[in-house]
Amino acid sequence: MKTARERMWERMRTPRVMTSISLRIPESVIESLKEIAPSLGFSGYQGLIKAYISQGLRKDLENSKVRRCRQSQRACANRASRMR
Repeated sequence: MKTARERMWERMRTPRVMTSISLRIPESVIESLKEIAPSLGFSGYQGLIKAYISQGLRKDLENSKVRRCRQSQRACANRASRMR
């Protein structure tokens, strides 16, 4: 089984298509990101923003999968009870 570090490096080697976006973020938030980024191992605040977005997206995707699974289980149980 691969370690988390090995999986991370594998993902980083995989080429990904990138697109540029523009976000309006309060200056105070940018200053806070710049301040905390180095202590979290990031060379700049933009990488930290990407990490925060990825972390939130993974969490929401996982929650979405769990929700769909529960809905599916309820639908199956409802169908089964109607067949009785």
